[in-house]
Amino acid sequence: MIGSAWMIGSMAAFAIEDALIKAVSQTLPIGQVLVLFGFGGALIFVCVAVLRKEPLFHPDVLSMPMRIRVVFEIVGRLFYFLAITLVPLSVATVILQATPLFVVIGAVFLFSEKVGWRRWAAIVVGLVGVIIVIRPGEEGFSVFALLAVVGMFGFAGRDLASRAAPQSISTTLLGVYGFLSIIAAGELYSFWESATWKFPNF
Repeated sequence: MIGSAWMIGSMAAFAIEDALIKAVSQTLPIGQVLVLFGFGGALIFVCVAVLRKEPLFHPDVLSMPMRIRVVFEIVGRLFYFLAITLVPLSVATVILQATPLFVVIGAVFLFSEKVGWRRWAAIVVGLVGVIIVIRPGEEGFSVFALLAVVGMFGFAGRDLASRAAPQSISTTLLGVYGFLSIIAAGELYSFWESATWKFPNF
């Protein structure tokens, strides 16, 4: 129950985050938003690590699960940021809610976790809900909604890679390198976007 409460609270925070990102992306280039977002998050986790006297680097950071996690983090954040800016926020948010469903599916095949029929039924219902939201084959279908789907898969892969990460990597360090990955995603997209960065208007 405690874990579920934390999850509900975090999803509420994600909803607020998405709304703020959509608002700021109307005036700033997406690449810049990603870099600023990543820098702010990394700074917070670095401060937490310093306060806890945790090293900011560990050899296991270069392990295969961590490298896979970085790739999925970049894919998830970049495509979901694009989705937020190009499709209605309600559509992108609903699609993101399917992330835990694919995490469960991945955990079954990758970590041999046991899932009962009730959870499988809930997963099927959730997937049907995502299909209804995307509405493939209808006139209201937006190809940009697929960006949110790709982002959702990126987040699911990131969470699964986090589970496979070495135990020597603390959650704080996962946060540091996760947000550094977002900075990398912003820099990569900036090259493609070719937009002039602007000073944020406070």
